[in-house]
Amino acid sequence: VAFESDTTKVSIMCDVGRTDYNAFLPAAESIVSMVRVATYVKDIDKAIHLGNHVRDLGYEVSVNIMAVSHALEPDLDEALAQLAKAKFLVVYLVDSFGYFYSEQIQYLAKKYLEVLRPAGIEVGVHMHNNLQLGFANTVEGIIQGVNYLDATIYGMGRAAGNCPLELLVDFLKNPKYDVRPIFDLIQRYFIDM
Repeated sequence: VAFESDTTKVSIMCDVGRTDYNAFLPAAESIVSMVRVATYVKDIDKAIHLGNHVRDLGYEVSVNIMAVSHALEPDLDEALAQLAKAKFLVVYLVDSFGYFYSEQIQYLAKKYLEVLRPAGIEVGVHMHNNLQLGFANTVEGIIQGVNYLDATIYGMGRAAGNCPLELLVDFLKNPKYDVRPIFDLIQRYFIDM
């Protein structure tokens, strides 16, 4: 779920190659407002095709490029160039295995921003926490100029989890964000797990 000022947007994620195109209603008939397409560099053409399909139905579209640590740099460069032409709302830098260090986030965020920002596309970060660097690497993304940040309550997520939302909200020091309800939720539902 993505939060935008006083409204809540519902976002879903779908994987390239495992998504039924016919399952999407027109956006005007759905509670979903954004579709995030998860893909690997090798399938970027399929991701663009799927993204165009859901955009034509009225959804905002973002793309997660997964496992970039396993991609060859020229292939990643080509994928970013193709996405710059696709004009989706956001492209996410994803640390799928949670083992990037801040230097790698710095390098990749700059690469994504240099290609995508001139095309009017925002860049996001989606960090996994295998080395307990999900929060630190999300902060590095902020430092580099990334505007979309993924986090989960109590860091819950696949494998070692993601950047903890409560840390990120507190770090942002924005008076419109209140971390107390998140702590209440953690206390009520997560502590006894």
